[in-house]
Amino acid sequence: MGKYLQQAMRAAQNTVDKTRQVHSQHGYFIRPGDPKLPIIYEVNRVRDGRSFSTRSVNAKQEEKLFLVVYYHSKTRKWTKLSN
Repeated sequence: MGKYLQQAMRAAQNTVDKTRQVHSQHGYFIRPGDPKLPIIYEVNRVRDGRSFSTRSVNAKQEEKLFLVVYYHSKTRKWTKLSN
């Protein structure tokens, strides 16, 4: 299971600026994956803000969704915004 999450994270990171690092992730297995089958990772750009980026990743096997993951990335030098 960790392999699927790591691959989904890499797919999401490939769509975010290199100055941003993963801040948090939330994953949901919809059904079991089969290690013998290829996996298609679909990355959706949910939001790109000044400090944070959000991505959702859908992992599919045989066109069936088996994993959904949300990643939040932040700039490496994050500062508190003033009011």
